[in-house]
Amino acid sequence: MSFPTPLYFALFISTLLALIGPWIHRYAATLFSTIVLGLAYYMGHINLLGVLALIVIGSFHFVYFNFDAPKFIRVVLGLLITIGTFAFFQHKMPGFHNWRMIEGLRLSSDSIPLTMYLNLDKSLSALLLLLALAQSQVYSLKNWGKSFFPGLAFGIIASLVLLPIALLTHYVQIDFKVPTFWIVWVLNNLLLVCIAEEVFFRGFVQTELTKAFSFKGSSIIALIVSALFFGAGYHQGGPVFMILSTIAGLVYGAAYMKTRRLETSIIAHFVLNAIHFFTFSYPALTPQ
Repeated sequence: MSFPTPLYFALFISTLLALIGPWIHRYAATLFSTIVLGLAYYMGHINLLGVLALIVIGSFHFVYFNFDAPKFIRVVLGLLITIGTFAFFQHKMPGFHNWRMIEGLRLSSDSIPLTMYLNLDKSLSALLLLLALAQSQVYSLKNWGKSFFPGLAFGIIASLVLLPIALLTHYVQIDFKVPTFWIVWVLNNLLLVCIAEEVFFRGFVQTELTKAFSFKGSSIIALIVSALFFGAGYHQGGPVFMILSTIAGLVYGAAYMKTRRLETSIIAHFVLNAIHFFTFSYPALTPQ
């Protein structure tokens, strides 16, 4: 693939830097997210409704994480954050016109066409949540090093469990490949898909459910609920993909629960996605 203009390249790189920004410096995330908003607004990929939606969800974060509100208010705010962020992830919020980076590309003759977007709604809403979580999560580039091998191990476990199921159900078949746009896919998937999804489903949903439940085994319930929610987010992929995604969510959640580091679940998530991309039908086999 190629970037239509230098502005699109700048938008892509700025979005990547914004998502990795909290691990560099809080101000780095603020700087690059401002650049992203400016570029996206100028290029017509976000309008005032989109900006307003981000301000509203950001205000919910601010109150939820900075004020000791009564329990009922916190529950309502938590639900609003969950529903609102899920709506961003499902591209249901108005004001966003995501750039279609790749459209209808078949990576092999028997795979369904791949369409890939630069999802600004998902990325920016996740970034706001990522910054809000900074009060309870410690972001450091060193954490990536500490999390690499545990994340790799959980990613391999997820692959060993899920990919045989995908093969047996004829969802994918073995298909080794290195597409010409692989670097763009890697950056987009790691930073704009894996970080965004793990911040929301593990960093917020699983964590807050664990805190909310006070009985023995509450962390397991939180893990299962967040995994089911994660799977539901992929309903458009059909029942098989929803089941596979739910199982994957259990592994990512276990990685997070075991190490208490978001980076571990992010790496595990990316390892499975990368193995799928490079060695199996992607996104999936064409239904017979």
